[in-house]
Order: sequence, then C-alpha cells, then structure tokens
Amino acid sequence: MKQSTKVRTSTSRSPTSGVIDVDGIKIPDNRNVISDKVRFSMQNGRYEVGEVNKALGLLGANDRVLELGAGIGFVSAAVCKLGNPESYLAIEANPELIPVIEETWKLNKVTRAKALNGLVTRDGGATRDFYVRPDFWGSSMAPNSRPHDKVISVPEICASDIVKEFKPTMLIVDIEGGEEVLFDWFPLDKVEKIVLELHPRFYGRSGVGRINRQLTEAGFLPEPETQNTPVRIFTRAAMRALPGTTRRGAKVAKPGKTAPALIANATAPRTMLATCVQDTGPFFLEWLAWTKAIGVSDIVVFSGGSSAETLALLDCLDDLGEVTHLPNPLDSTDLGAYNSSALEFAKRMPTFRQADYFFSCGADEFLNVRVGDGTLASLYRAAGDFDALSVSEMNHDCNKREFFEDGWVTRQFPMHQTEYPGGRKSRRGVRTIVRISEDLIRIGDRRPEFHTRKKQPLMWRDGSGVPVREFFEDANCAEIDCRARYNLAAVNRYEYRSLDDYIIKIQHGNSGQQDPLANPELPQKLNENVDISCQPTLAMAGADAEYVRLIGDAGLKRCQDACSDAYARAVKSLEGDPDATKIRKRLKKRSW
Repeated sequence: MKQSTKVRTSTSRSPTSGVIDVDGIKIPDNRNVISDKVRFSMQNGRYEVGEVNKALGLLGANDRVLELGAGIGFVSAAVCKLGNPESYLAIEANPELIPVIEETWKLNKVTRAKALNGLVTRDGGATRDFYVRPDFWGSSMAPNSRPHDKVISVPEICASDIVKEFKPTMLIVDIEGGEEVLFDWFPLDKVEKIVLELHPRFYGRSGVGRINRQLTEAGFLPEPETQNTPVRIFTRAAMRALPGTTRRGAKVAKPGKTAPALIANATAPRTMLATCVQDTGPFFLEWLAWTKAIGVSDIVVFSGGSSAETLALLDCLDDLGEVTHLPNPLDSTDLGAYNSSALEFAKRMPTFRQADYFFSCGADEFLNVRVGDGTLASLYRAAGDFDALSVSEMNHDCNKREFFEDGWVTRQFPMHQTEYPGGRKSRRGVRTIVRISEDLIRIGDRRPEFHTRKKQPLMWRDGSGVPVREFFEDANCAEIDCRARYNLAAVNRYEYRSLDDYIIKIQHGNSGQQDPLANPELPQKLNENVDISCQPTLAMAGADAEYVRLIGDAGLKRCQDACSDAYARAVKSLEGDPDATKIRKRLKKRSW
C-alpha cells in the first residue's frame, strides 16, 4: 500500500457526536464498551495502529481477509476503508461487541465485510466459556489471566467449515493467548499471509517457540522486524519452493564456465570477503550462493584440514572463477592464529588493494541485510558513511533436528536467539565490514585496528547504523550489547546443523565446545532458541537463482554431490560408534 494509506497517530474526539477519530477512522464512543484505559490509548494514537499498518502493507486487491478477535471493528474498518480487500470476515467472541463493530463499519462506510459471533475451534458445534473483562481487549478464554466481570457461553465455529466457505488468503489474529494452540489445527492450505499479535505473558518463550515452529512447518517464515514488537508478519512467499531448496536435482548445463553472475553492478562498491574453512561438507555452496546474491564481488577461501571432497569442490570453484582458493598460510589447530594468518595474507593480495570494503566471516555465517533489497548496496546506503560497521551475530541452534537432511540450512533452522536478551547474554560477538583506507592498520577476525585521526574522527557504526564508541575505547573489544543493534543487518550463524552435525564436530575436535559428557549445561544450549524474527529472507530469491547458476556446471555438480555423499557416510558411521551413541543419548535426554 502507499504510504498515504497508513494510519498515523493524530486523534480527536467529538463530544457531541460520540465518535473517536483515529486519523480518519471513526469509532463509536460507546462508554458501556470502551473503558477509560482503552479510550486513552485511542486518543493517543496507540490503539492497534501497528497491526493495521502491517496488514495494509501486506494486503492485495484480491485478498480475502479473515480476522480472529475483531474487537470493536477498528482494524477491519481501517483495512477495508484504506486497503479495499475483495472481502472481509471478522469473528469476535464477545456478542456485545458485534453491534459496535457494525456501527464502526457504518461510520466508515464499510460494505464488503461480515461479522460473526463465536470462537473458532477445531471441531465447532459446542459452546465454551469466555471471560469478559472491563477493558474489552483483555477478554479471553483464560480464566486467570486478569480479573473478569462475568463469564458468558460462546458458540464454537468449526475452523474447517469457515475456511471451506470463506476461502481466506490472509489472516489477522489477535486472540489474547489463544494463538498458542491455534495453528495446531487451523487449516492454512490456502492462506498466504498472516498478521499475528503474540502474547508471551500467557505462555512464555516456550509458547512463542511453539508458534514459530508450527508456522515454519506449515511453510511460513517471518518478515524481518526492525524493532521489538508483539505484532509479527508471516508470509508463505518466503518459503515458496524455489530452485535450490535441495542441493540435488537441478538441471545441469554443459561442462565449462558457469553462467555470468546474476548480481553484477560495475558502479557498486567493490567488497572483498575472506573466509577460512576446514571441512564444509555439503554446506558451502549454499553459503557461496547467498554471499554472491548480497553483492560480494571477490571471495577468497583459505582451506586447511579439509576432506578431499571439499578441496575438490573449492578447486573447481577456483577454476570457474567463482572464488580464489588458497591453502591457509598457517597449518595450526589454534583457530585464532589460523584465521589471523589468513587475514594477514589477504591484506597483501591485489584484490584487497582494489576493493572498497573488506569483510571476514565463517562459511556458516550469513550476512543478513535487513533493508532495501537485502544487498550490500542497500546496507551501505542505509548506514551512511562509515570506516567500520560492526554487525552483531545471531546464533541459530539445532531446532530440535536430530538427523541430517540434505537441504538449505537457512530454511531448515529458522529459530535463533532473541533480538532483545537480558543481562550478560546481551553481549554478542560481531563481524565487521571495513572501509579500506590508509587509516587501517590491521584487519582482525572480528574487528579492525585503525590509526587515530586528529582532525577528522573515524566513524564506527553498529548493525543499526548507530555510531558506537566501545571499539575505540577498548582495543580488545570484539562484542557489544546487541539489543537494538539489528535494524540494518545481522550475522546469522548456523554452527550446528542437527545433532548428527554436532557429534561429527565433537569427534573431529572442531566443535569449539567442551565435551557434552563433561559439561552438563551444554545440552540445553543446543535447542534453547524460540525467535524467528531475524530470518535471512530479503536476498533469498537471489540466492536461489545464484545456486541454480552455480550448480548448472556439470563438474561443479559432481563435486557438490561428492561432498553430500561423503557427509552422509560420516553420519552413517555414527550408528556403530559407542562414543557417539553415548553423546547422542545424553543430549537427547537433556535437550530433545
């Protein structure tokens, strides 16, 4: 929708007409229904404005909107008046609000909408207790959430009957905690878009995780959020079965060079990325497709301790001109020294001198640009001038996946840490994009070092584009408080891609963690995440297209298949390994 259709925050009340006006949306000031608290929220422009604006941003002319928890009809009136959907069905449990909804629609000249009284349930046909509270927005099926005035009996409406008759393409849901179980049984086959208000005070982080898991399993992913808000958008388009969903099965081109890169702009800033890999298994090509899709122009891969299959894949990519593959200058088990030696070598390469920006990350870390079209060009425009841009990490865990499945990690492992952790957990590591200049002394694994300017200070920004001083004040600082730092970008990290993957890393000595048999806290950390608001989605279509382009080379596809087969053999070998069996049993008992 156009910006002009947004509901803003100017309000007025006409004492003579008994109408509250929220920027053109008229609400009947029924004092038997609207409490002073609710009225104050309306008059201060806070009542459901975020929900309406998100719905308008999603709405299409052919959408059939089903709203669960219609309240007094403000959301439906605004969406119908400003967005003009094909049809609208509003369902509200409190029968006293149905005439208020209809009056709201009458005031706003809404005609293509229908209101029903009832509670949508799996089977319908019965009645259910509903607890009416002084602030109508707090009424719900929960008896003890807050004091209630009365209990009424509300008819149940069968969900499948409603979906079959109305055929909704879009849901708007605000049902005061009922959403925790709604998606266990609600038919979502024809639904493409969901605007959902979460109420974690009723069900906690575990309930949020349950909802996220239900929707991702149903084929939905969340739209990126730039602020902490309970209103979330989920769209099926983000999970549409595009090419590249699996690593096999793509059409193969004739042997030779891969097709030209799809993301190419000679006038865009040139960005070099260096990464150090050991054994990437079948996962590297997805990361490479993503990295190219966001606009990285030069990719240097330093390998060490890699399998023959991984080395063959990297050599093939080097031959095709997709990456520069080099052995790590330092063959060491010290990860810090291993990375430092490679980065020092990268700084001496001609590619580095020709680049405008430099970035370093692991091949399990995806730079997730959350603005514009998801490319680095959009990030650079949004951030403004900088010498360094430090983007906070966002760790994904095993997402309850025990066994390895061939497929994209960015789609298989949607759940991650919260964007707003508390206490000491709020400090997270960063990866830093550096503008190459004569002020640069050293490029570190997580942060650079600069010469100090006297006349014109250097600009160091965070992942929201906000200037940050900590890195100047502490030369060893490599982490910051991540809260409110993800507005422009995040580094999504997929370190463990199933329990199988974790055990393999333990056995190879490169998990970066203690033995789980000796660390009782570790198992809980593998599946503790419940948020999915920071998914890498904006550049996903570009990554899919890049993957198809890459795998179109017959030689590269053979190398990719060999990596997948080698990794599958490693997973298979775990079955008869007594140590692996012991670790699996311990972790499953504590965390699965």
